[in-house]
Amino acid sequence: MKDFLSLPQEKQNKIIASAMTLFADVGFKKTYVSEIAASAGISEALIFSYFGCKKDLYSYLVDYTDKIIKTEAQSERDIVGMSFFERVITTIRFRLAIKSRFPAMNSFIESVHI
Repeated sequence: MKDFLSLPQEKQNKIIASAMTLFADVGFKKTYVSEIAASAGISEALIFSYFGCKKDLYSYLVDYTDKIIKTEAQSERDIVGMSFFERVITTIRFRLAIKSRFPAMNSFIESVHI
């Protein structure tokens, strides 16, 4: 994981987006590491070097998503004292901001089965 985190942010984002998109499109079982690697423009061996296995990559993505949502939510205004409609608008804006800044994340979140 240390090697992955030392990559330039752009390269990390490409790997993350590729993995999220494929997991969201076809699910965990039907996604192959070779497809993620090809989509990200790197070798399959590098994916295994960075994450160890597909399950650990998936787990990283779940944790990454959780961290991004918590970080983004903290930057939102405090909703205590807002009217119902203000809370709805704030929630919609929050979701749109996440979707805009992290396009693959929304589909990935919706595909995660607990």
